[in-house]
Amino acid sequence: MRRYHALITTEEADPAAVQAMFRLRKRLFVDQCGWMLSTTGDVERDQFDVWYTEHCLLFRDADLVGGFRAIRTDYPYLTQSVFPSSPSGVSPIAGTSGKSAGLACCRRPPRRGRRG
Repeated sequence: MRRYHALITTEEADPAAVQAMFRLRKRLFVDQCGWMLSTTGDVERDQFDVWYTEHCLLFRDADLVGGFRAIRTDYPYLTQSVFPSSPSGVSPIAGTSGKSAGLACCRRPPRRGRRG
């Protein structure tokens, strides 16, 4: 029976798990979806992957299969900075501390090693 579990972490607390998420993002957004994003080697990361970014990672057994990042809205975040006119629902009120999130997931986990 396959088991799922989630891990909420930061890059400082668990760099290997977060690096696996950066590799998953590159495979999904660049390799599969064809988005023209800046990459370094086999990872995709951007200016929003910083010390205050929290990552929620979803594992099926030992394989990373998805996740999202949560970014404080009292600092720059993707929707506000890159897509300011995007209708993203209710926007956080200036001066409040909310979270902004992005999601990535794959149908099949990679077959190589553990955690992506």
